[in-house]
Amino acid sequence: MKAEFIKKVNGDVIDFSYSGKNQKLFEGLTVADARWLSNLMKRLSDDQIKDAFRAANYSAEEVDLLTGALRERINALAKLG
Repeated sequence: MKAEFIKKVNGDVIDFSYSGKNQKLFEGLTVADARWLSNLMKRLSDDQIKDAFRAANYSAEEVDLLTGALRERINALAKLG
């Protein structure tokens, strides 16, 4: 089962499915913000993303899983724009 990333877009503001410690982290982010972020993150190769997770001491299995999940979220942000 995949976790929902984006609940909906209200006008130009994105409602993220986030229940972490800092609830204000994603508050007020717009479609334009998502477009800007996805354009930057799309430049990262899968190897670069994997290197970041490996540097954080994740197992090989977790690295693959997290890399795929991050790539899906980058793509979801790009589709908003």
